[in-house]
Amino acid sequence: MCLLFLSFSSDTSQPYKLVLVFNRDELYSRPTTPAQFWDDDNILAGMDMETGKNGGTWLGITRTGRIATLTNYRQKFSDLNPKAQGRGFLVVDYLHCDLPPEEYLKPLAETRTHFNGYNILTIELKSGKVFYFSNMEGRDIQQLTPGIYGLSNKTVDDPWAKVVHGKQRFIDVLQLYQDLKEALIEELLKMMSDDTCRHPGGNYPLLDWPEEYIKCSSSIFVRGFETPSGGYGTRTTSVILVDNKDHVTYVERTLDDPIEIGTYRWRTQQFEFDLLSSA
Repeated sequence: MCLLFLSFSSDTSQPYKLVLVFNRDELYSRPTTPAQFWDDDNILAGMDMETGKNGGTWLGITRTGRIATLTNYRQKFSDLNPKAQGRGFLVVDYLHCDLPPEEYLKPLAETRTHFNGYNILTIELKSGKVFYFSNMEGRDIQQLTPGIYGLSNKTVDDPWAKVVHGKQRFIDVLQLYQDLKEALIEELLKMMSDDTCRHPGGNYPLLDWPEEYIKCSSSIFVRGFETPSGGYGTRTTSVILVDNKDHVTYVERTLDDPIEIGTYRWRTQQFEFDLLSSA
């Protein structure tokens, strides 16, 4: 499970052309490296180190202004394919390539059954294009118009309670703090720490999930809970700001290993860089 909110605009009178916040929810035992510039010094991202999926990621940005991010689509446990390809490579492949965002997604529409359910956003800051695709519900590739969006583990802007409440809070924070960068970052991190339970009555599909799983994952910030595979919850919160001078601020707050339910030791790091002038 994961959750993101995105605002992007072509209005140069606004301080930021893009604001993105992301909560990564994952098993506490899943090996992961925090955000860093990768070996080519072009991609900034965390990295999944799970055997067979190592080298993938859930969110990344390049120095040339390409961003991709991915969330899982909630399916029945019985429908999940344990041998399906790792979805995190879909993000990495986009960051590595030079294809326009919509062109990158076209082959994915043809291979949608190769993966368990997912949503992906591909963003090209230089052109201002943002595209969305899900391999579920027979969705087509969709270009998003400038605006504000929420995405969790259904399709974009699906009215899950935590998406609806979080999106409104996101709007409020942007209106109040967009001219105060440090306060904006602080308030975005705070809103992504909201552990208010929004079940029952949150429009969440019940599927074959245990009631406790649905309840625990109904909040924006998922407090750790036990699963048959171990502790699970929100491990990382990321904030990406891109201003109208193409300056990027990337903040990551992540739990230090070893992670234990009820014990939260956070590490925060911040990266600042200007986008390269040529794509």
